[in-house]
Amino acid sequence: MVGHKQTEMNDVNGFYGSFVTVEKYAELTGFSIAAVRMQVKRGQLPLLKRETSSDARRVLINMRAIDQLAEEQAAKYQDWKAAM
Repeated sequence: MVGHKQTEMNDVNGFYGSFVTVEKYAELTGFSIAAVRMQVKRGQLPLLKRETSSDARRVLINMRAIDQLAEEQAAKYQDWKAAM
């Protein structure tokens, strides 16, 4: 689309780092911050949890792990392309 802003999520080092905050992940995916926090609480996202007391509440989402999972899923389900 002309004028459509698109974020590439398959290039880990392109638009974001290996680890992102809950807020950045929400921005990248279009989920609300509350929805992302619920995914974190349910253990649905790969995380880096800080061990120091000052950063104990700071959770970072592992984008490399998500990218790797997406690649594995794409390789596993190649048949979906044949249906198109």
